[in-house]
Amino acid sequence: MIRWERNYPGEASRCYDVVSPASGGFLLAGYQERSWQRGAANRRVVDLIRTDTEGDTIWRHQLFFEEFFTVYENDPMAFLDHEYLVIYNVIEVEDGFVLAGYAEEYDEEREGRDSIPAIDYLFWRNLFMLKIDVDGQMIWSSLIEDASNVIPHSIVECANGDILLACERGDTGLVLALSNEGELQWSGELNLGVVEGANTILDFGDGRFIVVAFTMLEGRDDTDIAVLGFNQEGEQLWANVIGSDLQEGPYDACINIDGQLAILGGVINDETDLDIWLLTADINGDSVESIFCPIEEDQFGFALRTLPDRSHLIGGSNGIRIENRLYRQPFACQITEGGEILWLENFEFDVGDRRSTTLGEFNSIVDAPGDTYLFAGWTEFDGLERPVLVALQNDTLEIRGMHEAEQLNETMFRIFPNPTNQGAIFSSSDYSKSIPLFQVFDLHGRLIWTSSATINGQSVYWNGFDQQNRSVPGGVYWVKANTGNEVRFKSITLFK
Repeated sequence: MIRWERNYPGEASRCYDVVSPASGGFLLAGYQERSWQRGAANRRVVDLIRTDTEGDTIWRHQLFFEEFFTVYENDPMAFLDHEYLVIYNVIEVEDGFVLAGYAEEYDEEREGRDSIPAIDYLFWRNLFMLKIDVDGQMIWSSLIEDASNVIPHSIVECANGDILLACERGDTGLVLALSNEGELQWSGELNLGVVEGANTILDFGDGRFIVVAFTMLEGRDDTDIAVLGFNQEGEQLWANVIGSDLQEGPYDACINIDGQLAILGGVINDETDLDIWLLTADINGDSVESIFCPIEEDQFGFALRTLPDRSHLIGGSNGIRIENRLYRQPFACQITEGGEILWLENFEFDVGDRRSTTLGEFNSIVDAPGDTYLFAGWTEFDGLERPVLVALQNDTLEIRGMHEAEQLNETMFRIFPNPTNQGAIFSSSDYSKSIPLFQVFDLHGRLIWTSSATINGQSVYWNGFDQQNRSVPGGVYWVKANTGNEVRFKSITLFK
């Protein structure tokens, strides 16, 4: 099942997000802890790792905040102005990558502050954005003081080049829009309950964006999952709350083959036991189906992908008891739409001549060239954390009912050739007066390409490039056909 696995040694580091660029390989983003002077507390810096398609390191950069972001070797002591820098999100854009995180700054007005702040000093977090080129060199950076005490959880690029972020600020959920130069355009609060936070944002491809969040409603003492719609100007279009009297919350979401939301959440049963909750809903958040998936003593599912047979890949952190001690290990599993566990793997990693066994998680899944899904996260060994990658081969996964799933749409919507190593023709046999609109999405639910039919008013050719005319990496994509009468989804496999 495992094609390859990699871990990246160094000072204590965590990976929180990964992308598979059109140019090949992978980019891991997170933080690394460093101590700049003897006796000083560690500082966290941005940690970026660029690898080839086999996970081997091409370059690794650490960045810190001074007036601008620079490579840390230039002046490490300048980093004292901002004690912690953490990257949570990364996306590929034109000419490089955009990253989002926070810069944590200690309160300089507190009496008795010196160059080595005590651990109980107050701190403040400012949202920051940065753009790098394919070689990891800085293009621009932006410390957004108007978005203070904000933690970003999800990022998506709009068709106009703006960046949308799903965030939390204290007890408030936020959606922020920033220009392609990192300037704040607008912000909108969720305004659902007394406690809330936005976890995932998805581009549905028609000018609407779906936000999946958690909320605690007025007069309630339990948390629920919420689904909200926004337009590109920040206007909230709808909000729907899904839940029960248990403690529930979302971790990830994507769009499945039926054009519905697949939501990965967690639910607390029996006061302390945490189970995975899989929920399928339409884009307005009306619940369609939900299943609970107890796996081990307790587990967190942080990353979700849906496959063409409607089964789910999940990555997260699993509770493992060894000699009466509870450890958390990275785990991956595949679960059918009905909740059956097809396989589950707890991962240990080679660290020197020993294996990691104590702590870790997978927090991101991306599709990669060569029929591969990539699980990214971190593991701990002897008190030091390090980023990890695991590549699972598609043909070892249990893909069930693929033919039947494709047949559901065959009479109305065709893709030929499929699979393809270059491009494909999308065609609709719904001869209504409307010209079909075709859209291609990646497995994050991000819009890749869109076009109305140009061939006889019913078909269009997609060349395997995105809307900015950049070649997209090989993998599985969703194609949406909107004829005006019906909306259909099919998957396409692109080999490169």
